[in-house]
Amino acid sequence: MGRGSKIGFYLAAAVLLPAAFISLRSIGLRRTCNLFRVTLLSPSANESRSSSKDSIQKAEELHKIVHRVARKLPLKLQCLPRSIVVCSLLRNLPADAILRIGVRSTAHDVDAHAWVECGDQPIGERHPASSGLHSFS
Repeated sequence: MGRGSKIGFYLAAAVLLPAAFISLRSIGLRRTCNLFRVTLLSPSANESRSSSKDSIQKAEELHKIVHRVARKLPLKLQCLPRSIVVCSLLRNLPADAILRIGVRSTAHDVDAHAWVECGDQPIGERHPASSGLHSFS
């Protein structure tokens, strides 16, 4: 990623993060995913997805940019709007990215988490299954 494209991604993240936050609250998850052209459900189980090391490295860098911007904004941006923006911005890279949502049940509560996968590899975090999250498919 060149310096010019990094600046463009920082600016895009600064605009798209609040838009995703507002969209999720006003029109819901499915319509927000459609609006941001984000794939929510994975391809069929027998359809193999793969991405090159270069694509995954660029996706990791983009993930860091979005999270840096999210920390600076005056909104409480959780994993879902962040992941939607990362997935949306990955359309500009040759990366096969999907939005994943998983849940974990505890004795007294249910935890949910959203993340982005690029070729079957989680971007920007350890594999969610290792922390007991079960992804919707």
